[in-house]
Amino acid sequence: MKFKVIRLVHFIILAVFVYGCGQKKTEMEMAPEEDGSDWIELFNGKDFTGWKNNEDSASFKIVDGILIASGERSHLFYEGEALGEGFDHFELIAEVRTTPGSNSGIFFHTKYQDEGWPAQGFEVQVNLSHTGEGDYRELKKSGSLYNVRNAYFPLAKDGEWYETRIVVNGDFAEVWVNDVQSVSYLQLFDPNRKQSFGKGTFAIQCHDPNSKVEYKSIKVRRLALDPKMIKIRPLGPWHERMMKFATEGHFGFADLNPKYIDQEDIEDRISNGFVTGINVGFIPNEADKALAADLYKTKPIVLGQSVDVPTESASNTYTIASAGDAQIIEKLNNKKVNILSLQDSVPESKLLVLLDAAGKNGVAIEIDNVRKTPSIKTIKSAKAKGCKFSFSGISSLEEVEASQYFLDVIDQAGLGYKDFYFPERATK
Repeated sequence: MKFKVIRLVHFIILAVFVYGCGQKKTEMEMAPEEDGSDWIELFNGKDFTGWKNNEDSASFKIVDGILIASGERSHLFYEGEALGEGFDHFELIAEVRTTPGSNSGIFFHTKYQDEGWPAQGFEVQVNLSHTGEGDYRELKKSGSLYNVRNAYFPLAKDGEWYETRIVVNGDFAEVWVNDVQSVSYLQLFDPNRKQSFGKGTFAIQCHDPNSKVEYKSIKVRRLALDPKMIKIRPLGPWHERMMKFATEGHFGFADLNPKYIDQEDIEDRISNGFVTGINVGFIPNEADKALAADLYKTKPIVLGQSVDVPTESASNTYTIASAGDAQIIEKLNNKKVNILSLQDSVPESKLLVLLDAAGKNGVAIEIDNVRKTPSIKTIKSAKAKGCKFSFSGISSLEEVEASQYFLDVIDQAGLGYKDFYFPERATK
């Protein structure tokens, strides 16, 4: 079957999953209509006309036509004449450049407040390499719809201008970082939801004195509400449970060894990720190198390789190995492996040696949701030896509906969000 990479521009393709007896995944096309509005440049490049700073006036400045966010926490809210009664359905494009270790954000559907982090609206993350402050580790990278649908792999590079594009229409939001789509989020019907799409203004975040983030254009246009926008019911108890870990425990979820069946299957896994919030890796074989290269250009994925089937690709960023490899200890000690997949048949004497080597070398132990391996006992031993962890078998909806082992492990083995391994995307 020929694999098709779909470049999304103004037409939105979303895999929507509706559950019930006899119901299967369906795909529908959503095309938010323009209402004829021209693009409005919110930042004039000269002064703060139309903008209102809420906490520290020194946190934002304009130099050579560029808006710079650097200083104590503060937020710059748009309150210009184009705001009217607020923006609800819109497309926004911002040109952004970050310095290493910097953090910022673009808020929408928010409103002015005198102090603190914005309590209303949603944040699109601006962060390529900021790792957190104090004991907190920040996993959410640029292009994340913060704490709603997160991207754990940087899709651009510090020091280079990149484009953040946000489209919101009805209950649907999409985000791109340059040409790579990072979010395709349909807000499911949930009467208990604390945070919902609505109407409001935009805000730019100055996060901390050690961050410096630049904006040279912030433009927006209004969209007509697409009448085809619908609400569907939640994905089920497993997803509610997973999102509780994600929002309350800061957990990131990525399937780094999806064991796809064919080319169409890996496309499904990526589409699933937009709906569920589970990021995905892709381990191509020699025959799939061209496919992998095409995927990497437009999809928010990472590429890995198997020790048994190495591939030559500059985009490969992690390596996975099976404990059945006779030279596995040597590979672990030589830091040739990032993830170790343990087989059921590994004798305990060898298992302890493997876990010791993995822990000393920062190797992640794969938690396989389908095979339900390794055991909780082994995972506890691995944690005690300093091992990291990764997930496999969580990017197929059929797999997670059949098994919540990956969530049980977090509970029963006492794992925290810092215990998991997330590879970087390769720089080209």
